Amino acid sequence: MDQNVREIGHDLDIVKNDHAESQSAMLLQITNLTERQSRMEDDIIDVGDQDNN
Repeated sequence: MDQNVREIGHDLDIVKNDHAESQSAMLLQITNLTERQSRMEDDIIDVGDQDNN
């Protein structure tokens, strides 16, 4: 019984770590996309400024 409890606890730790890693990866993707969007918006503003001159 104790062995089973330890094995289940170990499996849960693995799942928890995998979840944390995938959550970190998603946050990194969101950060990268946000930065790209910000640069694209800056480029659009720059092009708009050039059209006005």
